[in-house]
Amino acid sequence: SSAGLGRLPTTPSAAYDHLLSYERATIWLHYARYAEEYVPEDCFQTAMQVRLFKWRRRCLPLIRGVFFVYLVAAFVEWPSWCLERECGPPSNVLRSDLPLWPPWVTRLIELGCLLCILAYYILAGKTLRFFPWTWCLLVLTALSLLDVSTACFNTIGIVPTTFRLSRLLRPLIFCLGSLTMRTTVMRIAQTVPNTIQVFGIIFLSVLVFGWVGVIFFSGTGGHAEFPTFKYSVKSLFVSLTTANFPQVMLSAYADNRAAPIFFVLFTFLVMTLLMNVLLAAIYNSYKEVLREWVLQFYLNRNRALQAAFDLLKNKDGVVTMDEWCAFFSHWSGGDRE
Repeated sequence: SSAGLGRLPTTPSAAYDHLLSYERATIWLHYARYAEEYVPEDCFQTAMQVRLFKWRRRCLPLIRGVFFVYLVAAFVEWPSWCLERECGPPSNVLRSDLPLWPPWVTRLIELGCLLCILAYYILAGKTLRFFPWTWCLLVLTALSLLDVSTACFNTIGIVPTTFRLSRLLRPLIFCLGSLTMRTTVMRIAQTVPNTIQVFGIIFLSVLVFGWVGVIFFSGTGGHAEFPTFKYSVKSLFVSLTTANFPQVMLSAYADNRAAPIFFVLFTFLVMTLLMNVLLAAIYNSYKEVLREWVLQFYLNRNRALQAAFDLLKNKDGVVTMDEWCAFFSHWSGGDRE
């Protein structure tokens, strides 16, 4: 009834526009709830954009299933280096306990998944706009489609090597398509500039200790681990990771009991001091990045709520009780997503 519309439209056209404003306000409330990414204020201006948004939201469970199949296919497909030559019996192939499917089956599955992903994010771009990450995802998906399509004829794909380009791009496509993964990677990337100086200090320290090691252990038992500058830097890098630290020191220690002084200094200055400074720098940088993301989250939420409010308010700049009840009735009785 016209009384339930709050602002009482008097013509069918006005009633349609009024209902469209309710639909648009519902969408903005959805983005106010999930406000991790910025949504331009000029979105959802037309009925077509509203319909595209609804279609995309209904396809969301489907696209999640498509991504699941797209990733799980790696457990049942043959390794790329076994596609052009024989790899022997299946027991010689590093794989899961699941049976390996014929290559043509996994190609068809991958082709179908890529087509669904491409169509979904083209629809997403037309609903909002094509963001930089959307373009990257579409380009990578198109390259994967080209590689899989080519593999249907020449087995190895568009790259004449032992790896398949589509399989290399698979985790990148998933990261770009997942909001959680995309935002996490972006946060980590934003922490890198604030930690470059500490990384540089650690790198220079390893170079200095490598140069000192070549001179200090020349003509001694430690020369086996420090024969050249390049090899000594490699040995110290192994020590830095603590993967095989005693082995690097034992040959020098067997020849000279004073040799551990060098390794004690390296362990204290680089492994104990600088590595902890690096950890602190990463923590502080990530904390600042996370703080900015939280502020941006609430800014996006306020912007979305303001856009919804502007669609519901009257000429006096307020949302009347009748208008709110009519909108809430529409929102609770419709598809809230």
